[in-house]
Amino acid sequence: VNRYDIVSKSLQTLAQQKILWTKSKESPRQSIERLQRSLRIQPVLDTYQITVGLEGDSPKGLSEIVNTVVENYLETVKQESFYGKDQRLEYLKQEQDGLAKEIEQKLQRRTEIALEIGVTTFNDSMPNPYDQLLVNSKRALDEARRVKIEKESHLSAFQGEAGKAALQADVQELVAKDSGLHSLKANLYVRRSELLTKISGLTSKHPGRQAAERELAEIEVEIERASLVLANSYSEMLLKQRKTSAEEARRVEQQLTKEVEKRASEAKWFTERYQEALQLGSQVEQLRRRLSLVQDRINFLNLEANAPGFERFFSKAMTPENPFKGGKKKIFLLFFIAGCFLAAVAPIAIDLIDPRLHTTAEVEASTGFPAIGSIVNRTDSATEAIASDQMLRIAGSILRECRTHNTRTIALTGVKAGAGTTSFSFELAEIVQSLGTSVLVVDANSLNPDTRYLRPVRNARGLVDRISLDEITAGQELASEKLQSRLQNYFADYNLILLDTAPILASAEAEILVEAADATILIVEAVKVERWQLNSVLKRMEQLGLAAVGVVVNRLKVENLPKSANENLSLAKNLLYRCLWK
Repeated sequence: VNRYDIVSKSLQTLAQQKILWTKSKESPRQSIERLQRSLRIQPVLDTYQITVGLEGDSPKGLSEIVNTVVENYLETVKQESFYGKDQRLEYLKQEQDGLAKEIEQKLQRRTEIALEIGVTTFNDSMPNPYDQLLVNSKRALDEARRVKIEKESHLSAFQGEAGKAALQADVQELVAKDSGLHSLKANLYVRRSELLTKISGLTSKHPGRQAAERELAEIEVEIERASLVLANSYSEMLLKQRKTSAEEARRVEQQLTKEVEKRASEAKWFTERYQEALQLGSQVEQLRRRLSLVQDRINFLNLEANAPGFERFFSKAMTPENPFKGGKKKIFLLFFIAGCFLAAVAPIAIDLIDPRLHTTAEVEASTGFPAIGSIVNRTDSATEAIASDQMLRIAGSILRECRTHNTRTIALTGVKAGAGTTSFSFELAEIVQSLGTSVLVVDANSLNPDTRYLRPVRNARGLVDRISLDEITAGQELASEKLQSRLQNYFADYNLILLDTAPILASAEAEILVEAADATILIVEAVKVERWQLNSVLKRMEQLGLAAVGVVVNRLKVENLPKSANENLSLAKNLLYRCLWK
């Protein structure tokens, strides 16, 4: 409703009616944008109606402005609902013609396939007629292969040394059953009987006996010759018969193989054409549905172009009779209350979400026991005085521990690297030395050795020393005993030995050192250490079973301290306590 072009057209109409909205020294664009912002367009709850309102210092012209804007909106919406109707109808008709042409082409192709494969209807459940022919051909081919194998096995049975014996046996059987040979043998045996009868009474030297014996020999030779000829004939006949059967079976197999290939090709050809026809049918149905949608859209445009619009006036704006309050004080009060609430809640929420440890109280809440002391971050003379006082308190606490429990060796370690362990060790040693207790600081951090141990320390003879931990930590078996033996040489000259070690979670060497020491001081750097990191270190110390553990909070941040160099120490202490306890 408050679109730029609608508001611009409305202001032009109002200017013609001498109803002015534009202020002096205001550009047309500024006037349009101001009216856009001023129009109040809101939905009416539980209805499909909206209200359009306008506020002003004077009731004059307000209703005319609202009604003109809404009327221009209704007119514009009516025109835009069918913007480019002719172009859209032209495009839809082109789409309609294209779809009809594509449908005709696909139907023509489907008809060609139907004539080619001889099918009038197409559906997914119709069987392929060539499938059964292919199955029958494959079944016949399997049978022909079985017969071929059988014939070839029969032929191979008559080949080779073993085959010759089998062939001879079959030949002898056929020879024995041959009727012609039997008839010849019978005639010859009759003649043989006659000759035997004739020579039965003759002597061996009788001429008739000798002739008869020669004829008997010829009869035997004839019988043997006839049997041999017949056997050779049968042998050749059997071999030729089985070779012919095997060759015939091979030819049948080859023919059936070609037949199966032909049937498979025909089935494939039919299936491809049939599936193409099915796809064409599916595509034609989709195109017809699209064509129906296009036709519906054309009908809709033709119908709606002549129909009344959907938006209309329920009631026009009227000239207001009484002014009303804007409720700005209530809104201001609500914002004020919300601001106070956020001012109170936001810092608490930020503090609860922040996992870092900012104060000594937070560290003590995590450890479960009070800290030995806290050291503020040294930024000026006031914080320097606070830090020096706290170092003196920490040194006093450590000396009381040494006198009470005969503590000789104290290991100093940090939660994370950079906690200030080395600086704390040097300053603690100097204060203890100034209080009359001889002390030795040992560099036991092999991960990150500090170069300050290489320089001599002024005003403290023998205050700083370095020992090689390689021989102490070589082999984990008796590391603590070796360390005690190694440090025993210093006990005659020094009452207290401070071991400056690496962070306990980062070095196995540090675990050996703190385990061997009489007590351990854990340096927690404020703001840099998170709760879970401190808890991990404490859990590891608990597993090591350390004799005594103390905690020192280092580098506490203190803000808004006086910059005067003449501030007294009591003010510094008060500020320190306020920092430690928030």
